[in-house]
Amino acid sequence: MLDQIKNPTVPKSLQKDFRIAIVAASWHKEIVSSLITGARQTAIDCGMLEDHVTLFRVAGTYELPQMVEVLAATKKYDGIVPVGCVIKGETNHFELICDTIAKSFDKIGRKNHVAVSFGVVSAYTIEQAVARAGGDKGNKGSEAMAAAIALALQVRSVL
Repeated sequence: MLDQIKNPTVPKSLQKDFRIAIVAASWHKEIVSSLITGARQTAIDCGMLEDHVTLFRVAGTYELPQMVEVLAATKKYDGIVPVGCVIKGETNHFELICDTIAKSFDKIGRKNHVAVSFGVVSAYTIEQAVARAGGDKGNKGSEAMAAAIALALQVRSVL
């Protein structure tokens, strides 16, 4: 788990205008549900208003960057937290998806000056994925939300 970013606080002066989008893939429903739950709870723990965290769903992890880019272009969100799960199979599909989305999230965030974090679990086994979605390895959705809020607050202070 990230030790550097623990529950950044959204100041009361920003709460009414501070918005975060969660974009969730549909594959591996139980794991992604845990990531969403972790992300939502962290947003609330950080002082966000519950109705300022909006959930969007897409078909799969590959579609996450497309929706993230659309949302970033609207300029309605201070941060975007994509969550999903990719588990290694017998082909190179895993590497192609993970490489594509990681590069895409970075590019989208930089291009639009919006905090885009990485809440996608990439694992070799289902057990590893479960451990990273609220198990003994933490919750990547929660960590991604904390990172997005921290970066969004920094971006707001600069722009």
